[in-house]
Amino acid sequence: MISVQEAHRIIRASIAMSGAEELALEKLPGRVLSCDMTAPFPLPRFTNAAMDGFAVKFDDIRNAAAESPVTLRVMDRVKAGHASALAL
Repeated sequence: MISVQEAHRIIRASIAMSGAEELALEKLPGRVLSCDMTAPFPLPRFTNAAMDGFAVKFDDIRNAAAESPVTLRVMDRVKAGHASALAL
């Protein structure tokens, strides 16, 4: 049996990096981007909830774990199709 490090070395040595190419959207499944992609404007372009769910700040849950749970406070209730007056 080989080590994990040796397996990684063998895999990296046998994979060739391909260059970037432009393709139609329907040919993209299974591919990865060669660079970051950003929207030219904020998405979504409106400030309302599209569906039910929760929004949390990562800093509030950063250290949460099964052994050390955190308690979060509900700041607002926003129904789908409506906007909150609060900003997280």
